[in-house]
Amino acid sequence: MSHNDQYNQDLPEALRQFAEAANFPMVQAPGSALKHAKAIFQGRPVSTMARIGLNLGFAGSRSVAGAMERAQVSFERDGVNARLLFNSEGKNWRVMGRVATGSSDWLALVGDQSLPMDANGQFEGLLHELPTEVVLLSPNSTYLLPIQLED
Repeated sequence: MSHNDQYNQDLPEALRQFAEAANFPMVQAPGSALKHAKAIFQGRPVSTMARIGLNLGFAGSRSVAGAMERAQVSFERDGVNARLLFNSEGKNWRVMGRVATGSSDWLALVGDQSLPMDANGQFEGLLHELPTEVVLLSPNSTYLLPIQLED
């Protein structure tokens, strides 16, 4: 049997395996998430928020071997105020955020997660690592919050 004959015999099996690997369930994203995603690609400007406060650990909190367990970061831009709180939970980090002017039509992009805000502008999620940035999407604006946890 020639090399080409062997290749032609193996091809249907390879195509079957490829088709099986590509067969996965599709999930429809919520309409609000699609709206925000489209807004990103419409070329609207991104405003970088200025860090106005940083608190590494709080009164009464303890760290083990100098490892940071908590951090709170505050940002402001054009009258929009945002506050992020990061709490260590084992190998993960819980992020809790609040945007004073945020509402349920805002979305926070943190790490690989899209976190919807509630009517009070609050959001929460569990991360595998601290993010380097957070992106806030409102219906009309995009805000970048650079996360730098040192002064």
